[in-house]
Amino acid sequence: MSIASFIERGFALGYFGMGLSLLINPQLWLEFIDGYVKGKRYFAVSFITLFLGSFMVAGHNTWEVSPQLITTIISWITFIKGVLLFLYPNIIIALIKAIAPKKALIQAEAIMVILLSSYILYYSV
Repeated sequence: MSIASFIERGFALGYFGMGLSLLINPQLWLEFIDGYVKGKRYFAVSFITLFLGSFMVAGHNTWEVSPQLITTIISWITFIKGVLLFLYPNIIIALIKAIAPKKALIQAEAIMVILLSSYILYYSV
């Protein structure tokens, strides 16, 4: 198995698990987001996001039209999000406060995450 396939499958499995968690226990995520915007966990989440995105981009940077492109795009989004979390923390926190703490949005995100990760798992090489 290539490194790109390993990253793609690992990403999809983790994303699927996160989607189930978002769907089954949205209140936990609302509490996590609340703690995040109040300054708790900020550095840890920013650091993890940046380095996870870095490793994903380094190991999976496939720009051909295929299911792997989804993983590449999400890898770059994760990396850019990590950079922005360190460069512009106040702007990111304001955006999170404006859109994230709504149970219906978290459940809608859960469905999208489960469907997207299922697609990636099904079509991963």
